[in-house]
Amino acid sequence: MKLILTSLLVGFGSALLPFINIEAYLGGIGVAQLGGDAVTVTVVSLVTAVGQTAGKVVLYYAADRVMALPWMRRRMSGPKWTAAYERWQTRIAEHPTQTALLLLASSGLGFPPLLVIAVLAGHLRVNIWLFVSTCLVGRWLRFLVILGAADWLVGLV
Repeated sequence: MKLILTSLLVGFGSALLPFINIEAYLGGIGVAQLGGDAVTVTVVSLVTAVGQTAGKVVLYYAADRVMALPWMRRRMSGPKWTAAYERWQTRIAEHPTQTALLLLASSGLGFPPLLVIAVLAGHLRVNIWLFVSTCLVGRWLRFLVILGAADWLVGLV
């Protein structure tokens, strides 16, 4: 239970603070504690993905709040910025599949960086359920691979 709670908290913290490396954490516990138990690997990766997704949702909503601040509105009120913003919102609305694929790639592969994508998604008002579901699935798959790779490396040694 301690491992589950720790993984949840580290996942959440690493979503907000880039200096907390979730991959290093998962690699470490994968080598030191899990020992090839598929159920534990699945649960730890899922719980960590839930923590990461929750942290990214905080960034999603924070971006929306920051953009509503008066000084930010003044800064972004120019015609160039307004046109770019409207163009991106239209693209997102007209191409939900492409938006989902970009979110999934970002959360699963890390490119483009999910930290940046979470902020942009919040600012551009991407559907929150689309954001959460793709983020959770991508993170879970990524973390399963990391934990599986750590277990595989332990088996080699």
